[in-house]
Amino acid sequence: MYCPKCQAEVSTVVQEMTESYPVKGEPVLVEAQVRICSVCGEELWDDVLDSQNLRRAYAQYRKTHGLLQPEEIQEIRELYGLSQVIFARVLGLGDKTVARYENGSLADAAQNNLIVLARNPENFRQLLEMSRCRITAQDYETARKALEQVSRQVSYNPKQIYVIQEDTDINFKLNWGDRKYA
Repeated sequence: MYCPKCQAEVSTVVQEMTESYPVKGEPVLVEAQVRICSVCGEELWDDVLDSQNLRRAYAQYRKTHGLLQPEEIQEIRELYGLSQVIFARVLGLGDKTVARYENGSLADAAQNNLIVLARNPENFRQLLEMSRCRITAQDYETARKALEQVSRQVSYNPKQIYVIQEDTDINFKLNWGDRKYA
């Protein structure tokens, strides 16, 4: 890799450092991987490492602000057997919105909360019925059948409103008492 300070191709090492990344105008501290010149110790730009560090910063921001991580959004969508576009239409979002969120873009609080509510099969049933005119009959039937299957797996618990039975790896918990969602 080329070091501008040494003005030569040099060997490098990757070190872990605490760095601040601005996310939505807010500084987010992450343990970042940084490429360092082995000769002079200068930090060198590395597109791949910087992309990974930015993903870490976004993940930390989501965690701090109670937003779903991309893989959680994907799990909810796949629970109902829908493509990204059809899931977005059921939610009343733009066609590419879910794809962006699953690829790491940050959802705003309102859209995040809508997706969180869609985890609940009864909420999803209402969204599906309201969006019936925006999706094909085949997509509606796919979602309806998946919803029936999910509804059979869900049981009521007064402390944890919806709990998926042990035969699935997804566990949804809502605690209405202190307004914490997991």
